[in-house]
Amino acid sequence: MKRQTGIGEHVDPAHTNQGPLSNGLNRAHEGLNRSLRVLDRRIAGESTRDEIAEAFSHFARTLGNHFRFEEEELFPNLLLVTGNQARAAIDVLLQEHVELMRRLEILSQAIASGRDPKESFDAFRKLMSSHQAREMSLVYPLSNMLLPPSVRQLLAAHIEETEAPARRGRSSS
Repeated sequence: MKRQTGIGEHVDPAHTNQGPLSNGLNRAHEGLNRSLRVLDRRIAGESTRDEIAEAFSHFARTLGNHFRFEEEELFPNLLLVTGNQARAAIDVLLQEHVELMRRLEILSQAIASGRDPKESFDAFRKLMSSHQAREMSLVYPLSNMLLPPSVRQLLAAHIEETEAPARRGRSSS
C-alpha cells in the first residue's frame, strides 16, 4: 500500500519508519506541502500579486528553515554514523537544495515583477516532489535505523522547534 506525500509522489509506508524523528520529518514535509498548495492555489486563482507574494514568503521561510535543519543537524549526524557511506545520497540532496533555492529565486523574481509565475512554479514543484520522495525513501529511513535513540530524540525536538514558527504563521486559503 502506498500513500501520497502531498504533492503527487507516493511512498511505500515500509520506508517511513515510525518514531519521533520520522514523525517530525513527516510533519515537516506535510507542512511544506500545505504551504506549497496554498501558493499553487494563489498562483492559479484570481489572487493579487501581494497575496501571491505573502504565500510565497511563508513557503520560502518554511523551506529555508527545513533545509537548515537537514544541512546543519540531520545530514551531519547521519554522515557521522555511516562513516560517510551515505555521502553520495546526501550530496545529491544538498545539490538539490541548491537547485531548489535557485529555482525559488527565479519564482520570486517572477512574482515581484508581475510576470506569470506558473512556469517557474511548475518547474520548482516538480523538482521539490522528486526531492521529497528521495528523502523519504532513503535518508529518513536510514536516519531512523542508524542514529542512536538519544540523537533521534534530540533531532526530533530540534525539528519541532524549527517547524513550530511555520505552523503558527501558516497561510490559509
